[in-house]
Amino acid sequence: DWGYFSKPPGIAWLMAFADWIGQGSTLGIRLLASILGMGGAWCVVLIAKRCFGHTAAIWIGCAWILTPANSALHLLLTIDAPLVCFWCLALWATIEWIERKGSSLSHAVIIGVAVMCGILSKQMMLIYFPLLVFILILEKDWRPLLAKSQVWIAGIIGHVGLIPPLWWNTQNNWITFQHTLHHFESAPPTLNQRISRFFELFGAEAGLVTPVLFFLILVSGFSVVRQWRASGPILRLLWWMSFPAILAMLAMTWRQRVNPNWPAVFLIAGTLMGCGYFWKRWENDLKSKNDGEQKSPKNWVKIGVKVAASFTLLSYLFLWLVSNGIVNLPGLDPSARVRQWSNIAYDVSSSVEKLLQQDQIEEKFFWVAIGHRFLTSQLAFFLEGNPRVYRFSPEPDILRSQHDLWDNPSKLIGQNGVIVVRGQPENLPKEIETYFEDFKLLEIISNPQRRKKWRTFSIFYGKNLKNWPEKDLNKARHQ
Repeated sequence: DWGYFSKPPGIAWLMAFADWIGQGSTLGIRLLASILGMGGAWCVVLIAKRCFGHTAAIWIGCAWILTPANSALHLLLTIDAPLVCFWCLALWATIEWIERKGSSLSHAVIIGVAVMCGILSKQMMLIYFPLLVFILILEKDWRPLLAKSQVWIAGIIGHVGLIPPLWWNTQNNWITFQHTLHHFESAPPTLNQRISRFFELFGAEAGLVTPVLFFLILVSGFSVVRQWRASGPILRLLWWMSFPAILAMLAMTWRQRVNPNWPAVFLIAGTLMGCGYFWKRWENDLKSKNDGEQKSPKNWVKIGVKVAASFTLLSYLFLWLVSNGIVNLPGLDPSARVRQWSNIAYDVSSSVEKLLQQDQIEEKFFWVAIGHRFLTSQLAFFLEGNPRVYRFSPEPDILRSQHDLWDNPSKLIGQNGVIVVRGQPENLPKEIETYFEDFKLLEIISNPQRRKKWRTFSIFYGKNLKNWPEKDLNKARHQ
C-alpha cells in the first residue's frame, strides 16, 4: 500500500521484499535487518575516517558496531533499521558534500535519495533536511553553500518521499497524523512520574550505547559548547546533529513518557562527536608532548569499545538465558514480546487440524482474531499458508491499528469462521455471536511455558456468517 496506520509505507515494502527473498521464512527478515545495520555501521566508519583519520575510524567504528543499539538493529526489522541506515548514509554524504565545497552533485543526490528513503521509513527523517539548512545558515564558512543548486536538489529529491504517505492519508482521514499527534497527548504527570521517566530514558539511552559512550556524548557535548570556536566546524556539525535533540528528549520526559528509540538517530552523531572529541584531545596532547599513557583521553574511546563489547555479549547471554528458561525475569525480558509467536500459531493450528479430523468443523473457513493486533499478526505470519486473518473490533468508531483499515469478512457472507480469543471464553465480545447462525466454543488451549498473558487461548466456531459491522473511516477516530 502507499501508507499505513502509523507508518510510512517503506517498512512494509522492505518486509514484502524480505518475505519474497526468504520465501516466507524469518531468515529473510533477519537477513535484511542485518544488511541495513551493516550499511549504517559502514557509513559511521566512513564518517569517522573522513573526520578523524584512519586509526580513529577503526576504534570509533568498533565502538558503534559493538553497542547493544546496533546489535538490535541487526536482529529486528523495525522502522528503526532502515531509518538509522539512511540517516547514516545522509550524514556521510552531507559531510563529503561539505568537504568538497558543495561541488559534488553525486553526493547531493545521495543526500536526497537517503532522505527520501528515510522519510518513507519513519517520520523522524523529516527533521534531517531542515536541520542541515539550519546548520549551513549558522556556519559562516558554509553559508555560501546555500547558494548552490545541489543542496536544493537534495531537498527536492528527499521530500519526494512525502508523496505516497500524504496521498494515502488524504484517502484515509489523515489517520497517520492523528496517530503521531496521539504520542504527544498525555495527562499532566506527577513530580514522581517526571523524575521516574527522566531516569528511565536516561538509563535506557545509556544502556543502548553503554554508559561509557553515553558519558562521552554528554561530556563532549558540553565541552564543544564551552570551546565552540576552537572545536571546529565538523565537531559543531556533529553537535547540532545530536546533542540538542538528546537534551530535548530528556527534557520532554518532564511532560510525557519518551520511547527509548526516539533519540536513536541522534545517538549516531553523538557517538561520533563523543569519540571524535576525545580522540582529537589525545592528538592535541601528543602535539604538546603531554601524552601520559594513563591520562590519555584516547583511553576513554578504547574503554568505550571494551565496555560496548561487554554490554553486547552480556545482552546476548541474558537473552539466551531467558529464552531457554534458565533465568525467569519476565518483567525485564526485552524479547518477551516476540518470543513464542510461532509456538502460539502452532498450538492453534494443531488444535484446529484435530477438530477438522473429528469433523467438528468444515474444511473451508476464515480466521478472526480478537484482542491486540499482536495476535492477528502472529497468526497471519505463522499459520501454515499465511492465511488472511481478520481482526474483530467491538468499537465501530475507534481505529486502533492497520487491521481496522483493511477489509473485513463482510464479503464472506454465508461462510464459516474460526475465531481465536486470547484468554478464557468470557473474553469473547458477546455481540460477535449474533453475526453467525450458529456459534459455539470448540476448545480452550493452554501452554504453561508461555508468558502468563499469552498462555491461554479460546477457539470458537461460527457457522454461516449473516453480517459484519462496517467502520465509517470518515467518522472513526484514532485511539
